[in-house]
Amino acid sequence: MRLQDDRAAIGCVCVHHLTHDLLENAIRRLRCQCHRGKLTRTDGHACQFSDSCDCACKVCLDTVPLLQAAVCDTDCSLPRLPCALQECPDCGLEAALVCPRKENNPSRVAGKVRLMKRGTLSVPGYQARPKMQPVSVEEDLGQLHDDMREKFKFMLMHDYMARRLGAAFRSHVHNLKHDEEVWVMDYIENFSCFQEFAIQQDHYGHTQITIFVILCIRCRREGEGVEYPTFQLPNHLTCELHAFLSEDLDHDVGFAQLCMATVMDKKESEDTVPERVRLWTDGGRAHFKNFQMLKYMATLARRYGTKFWWCFFQSCHGKGMHDGAGAWIKAAVARACLAGVGIASVEDFFHFCRQFLNTNTSRSNFTSERHFYLISIADAAMFRASMHAQVTCTSNPNPTLHTQLSCNTV
Repeated sequence: MRLQDDRAAIGCVCVHHLTHDLLENAIRRLRCQCHRGKLTRTDGHACQFSDSCDCACKVCLDTVPLLQAAVCDTDCSLPRLPCALQECPDCGLEAALVCPRKENNPSRVAGKVRLMKRGTLSVPGYQARPKMQPVSVEEDLGQLHDDMREKFKFMLMHDYMARRLGAAFRSHVHNLKHDEEVWVMDYIENFSCFQEFAIQQDHYGHTQITIFVILCIRCRREGEGVEYPTFQLPNHLTCELHAFLSEDLDHDVGFAQLCMATVMDKKESEDTVPERVRLWTDGGRAHFKNFQMLKYMATLARRYGTKFWWCFFQSCHGKGMHDGAGAWIKAAVARACLAGVGIASVEDFFHFCRQFLNTNTSRSNFTSERHFYLISIADAAMFRASMHAQVTCTSNPNPTLHTQLSCNTV
């Protein structure tokens, strides 16, 4: 997604990183009370919590975030694996978390801080769901230290995996060969059809439309211009947008398989089937990370002669171009609805996309190809039934198949 020139992408916005950042900021806020002294220090050092603190420990002088302070320094952006696992004898959390001189009795220091807590999201007409949200609570420094000790090992490994997988995705894109493609696919949040004049309570009775996006990143073919980069990719790369629209709301593995098969059939009809596909998805167990999808990829590999490499983004990560493409589609349709265009069904949605989003002026610098598909509930159900029959017939695969699938999957 493109950012405005006067903005910057700062850090990660996943719920795990946000929870850790709020907890670290809360610790910094309360420990300032412990580091106050009577005299200004004159030794040339400066405590990050108070000008009158005379301590020279790692906590007082090291200004880097805790995720960096608790591991050894390296020449690359990633810590060493023993450090990420907190098994390195030369680093650790405790030396970067507690000041030995000023925080001897942290339970006596308390105040109001902002932390991520589990709440409840209640929507009229729907069952209440748990939701993590930031709230202001009264806590003491000792309890915050204990919370950080409990959660830090998971958070450090989560951050390590997110950075490593992000680097792997960028490497796959920038080192893409002419006979390879990188696919990123995911479900986009359902779109609610509405008219120009609609009240808030009427929102819940509108038709819900499933949007499934497959973004195929590939090298540009002969005749495709390079004067307008696509998604700010390298000039020799572009991408195809394949958007599937349906009233089927199951969001399961069968619908995802149907979308993959449709794209492969289209590429076969155009004689553009890639030799290798590096597939990136999230880790949703209902529609991606399961044996049924793994087995189906082996079926596609045999059917089209394509090698599939399957990679997963870290939990709560992987937001990028495909989400931007889905948001662009929904925003364009929503603007049309507000302008008076009647879009009350998935058929209206589909025809609007085919008529106006395939040929508008943003195509030159957005995607080289856009394809929209209308999937009926009956077609999705029939495809699921055929896939279920195949799985039932081979419910006990031989060990050779298990070995082959595990070796061909990342």
